[in-house]
Amino acid sequence: MNDKKTEMMEGTIKTITDRDFGFIAPEDGSKDIVFHALSPDDKKALQELTVGTRVLFESAMTNSGPVVKAIKIGDKEILGAYYDYPTGKTFQETQKMETLVRQREIVERKKDR
Repeated sequence: MNDKKTEMMEGTIKTITDRDFGFIAPEDGSKDIVFHALSPDDKKALQELTVGTRVLFESAMTNSGPVVKAIKIGDKEILGAYYDYPTGKTFQETQKMETLVRQREIVERKKDR
């Protein structure tokens, strides 16, 4: 997964499903980005969103394409996790796993010197 530090972008909630996900239409006109509510808190927070709501959001690239990493309305972050379907892991789990792999690679390179 390619997870670069990103800035918050502006967008509008385009779709919300009854299956705990939806799409944001970015203000810059780029392709709609999916968001997922995973935790009970995120699922509850999803109820605060309505189609047409303007939000700030942060996205990240996963194996399956760009996804919303966080959504804010005003100063309140209301969604903070996403799921990478090909790996079957949440972003946080995938990021932790990739950090461990990088650390192992560094140790192996040091051993080879």
